[in-house]
Amino acid sequence: MAKKNKKRSPLRFIVGLISFLIIVSILGIYLITSRNLVVDYAPGKLARSNESLSNPYCGWYHTYSYKLTEESFFDSNSVKETAKNDNGTSLCLLDININAYANKDISSHALSELDAILSAWSSTEKEIILNINYGNSNNNTLAEPLDVSNVYLHMEQLSPVIKEHANHIYMIQGAFIGDNGLYQNSIYNSENNIADLTNYLGSLINFNIYQSTTDSVMYMKANQLEGMPSALSADNPISNQNQYDLAFRLGISQNSISSTNSQANLDNLSALSTWAPVGGSVTNDPALYDLTTAISTLEGMHVSYLNADSDASVLNQWKSLSYQEQDAFEGITGYDYITSHLGYRYVINSTSLDFNSLLDETGKLSIEVENIGFANSLKNFDVSLVLKNTDTEELIKIPINTDTTTWYPNEKITLNADLELRDYTRGNFNVYLLLIDSSTGSIIKMGTNAPLSTNGYQIATMKCGIKPE
Repeated sequence: MAKKNKKRSPLRFIVGLISFLIIVSILGIYLITSRNLVVDYAPGKLARSNESLSNPYCGWYHTYSYKLTEESFFDSNSVKETAKNDNGTSLCLLDININAYANKDISSHALSELDAILSAWSSTEKEIILNINYGNSNNNTLAEPLDVSNVYLHMEQLSPVIKEHANHIYMIQGAFIGDNGLYQNSIYNSENNIADLTNYLGSLINFNIYQSTTDSVMYMKANQLEGMPSALSADNPISNQNQYDLAFRLGISQNSISSTNSQANLDNLSALSTWAPVGGSVTNDPALYDLTTAISTLEGMHVSYLNADSDASVLNQWKSLSYQEQDAFEGITGYDYITSHLGYRYVINSTSLDFNSLLDETGKLSIEVENIGFANSLKNFDVSLVLKNTDTEELIKIPINTDTTTWYPNEKITLNADLELRDYTRGNFNVYLLLIDSSTGSIIKMGTNAPLSTNGYQIATMKCGIKPE
């Protein structure tokens, strides 16, 4: 006889359903609890500062003159004392006169003297602007070699010493000929000589040393161009250029900066400044006594360095005037404002963290920076985010992919970094932004009041895996 089907008890079904739901709930709670990562991100106070920053490759410079002769004996101790008194600049111009050897070989003694001079200044950690010349006579028939072949010979003789100190030489002005080596009034000032001498010098020295002419017209003569190349852009940065091409190593050292630049010259300088240094000496132009005019002139030229021994009447006028715009610089002197804007000056506008505690694997940190200086940096700095777990002292360094040579003036840049928050040891974190110049090892200072340490600028604090108080 067949067994009768037993009817399922409703109670049994309900108990089973409840048990299932309890198990699912427990599993759900477990998964949510284990998955849910509480992250509390608090941006720091990022007010802009008005302090002058001493950063590599920009700012004021003083000139120090040396004459190489058989009777000269350089004292390296003199540089230590000089550098101690000149502690507010990161650049220096070394004027090297070789007139004593105009019509003969440069002696081994003179080469040793130059080596000693460059060694002493390299130890000061200043970047060197080098100017080699036969003098500043208005009658260069008395100062320069009788045969241009001697100029080429002197370049060959001096280049090994220059290359030995290439890591500390930022730029070489001119090509030995003319007043102060800057082409003007030279007996060899033909277009062919200018191009040949400038290019020959460039072929002898390291490609990472910049060269400079006196203006955009001389720039085109040296490069044998009919017009200026186009400005670089974020899509076509310095790093894309052939670094052996003189056109992208040759800047402008204008020995009489004034407000009378034509728009065409300003356009040329604006283009050129994106790949090579623009700077020089201010001339006694009454229009520059007006601070607004002075700032707009230097800003329009994208000046990154200036001669601190320029015409005193202009510089003293800037020191006597106050900057009146309603921003972080309000009330400081015009001189200090200009000092703070020569070259690049980076500020941090804001930071934010995007992270879903249940869904996201990584946190997306965004930092908006802005270059409010007159010019972009010509060196690509290493940019990193540094996280310090203040409970364990553990440091996490996250490189940020960016090209600082494309941080152009008055442009905002968004930096992005992925944070592997689920892999970090839980605790309290300080968040830093760090910019390093790999050539000098210097931390690049920024125009912010955020605290600075060896880890960079503290831009935020963060609790990871700890419930906020």
